[in-house]
Amino acid sequence: MLTAKANGYPDKPSSTNNRQVANSSPLKQHNADIYEPRRFKRQVQTAGGSSHRFSTACDDLLAHRYPGGDVDRIKQAIQQHGVTITAIWLTHGHIDHAGGAAECRRTYDCEIIGPHPDDQFWLDDLEKTASNYGMAGAENFTPDTYLYDGDSVSLEDLEFQILHCPGHSPGSVVFYNQALSFAFVGDVVFQGSIGRTDLPQGNHQQLIDSITRKLWPLGSDIQFFPGHGPGSSFAVERENNGFVADSVTGYSD
Repeated sequence: MLTAKANGYPDKPSSTNNRQVANSSPLKQHNADIYEPRRFKRQVQTAGGSSHRFSTACDDLLAHRYPGGDVDRIKQAIQQHGVTITAIWLTHGHIDHAGGAAECRRTYDCEIIGPHPDDQFWLDDLEKTASNYGMAGAENFTPDTYLYDGDSVSLEDLEFQILHCPGHSPGSVVFYNQALSFAFVGDVVFQGSIGRTDLPQGNHQQLIDSITRKLWPLGSDIQFFPGHGPGSSFAVERENNGFVADSVTGYSD
């Protein structure tokens, strides 16, 4: 698994006062995080022996986290690991998760699935945002399918339940697989932090509610991959996360 801590626009985890913003263009410091899917393959095989043809996302599996427009690195990683892209799953519409989705859709002749329609305003503004930050290649688009709370999507024989978890963005969604006790959480929660909420239509209390009312009830044994930084588990975050630990929120099973 190849990872690099990414603190760039628009997904820098919240500061303690929830209002801290980078002083210079954060895109200059934004490194692509390309996941090798080996760990996920092991989990899939343990759960039932699924093959290596992944219904995947530029956002949420092989190229799990990447700055918008860095499609060349995504293509290289896909070729290197020999996977087949059959769908693009998006957790939310911020540029560093969705900026290259339209190009990926054309390149791999696949559908874009997600996020929730409440993030369409972000998808309609990708080109302007890219221009503001000196980026190239981002394109506005509309997904082939929006995702709503209670929906499900399938990766071969694995079904992922969709949880609408607004706060970081109004249309953020989480992909949860019960059989694997595993979730792709986007930028809802991180190891030791939570998603920033100082961007348009972000809402701090709504994010806390999404985590404690939607995610924690799934069970402490759930492991997750976030949109930036290392993975963790709900148990660890409920114990140690300074924003959403049980001792902070008062949550109890």
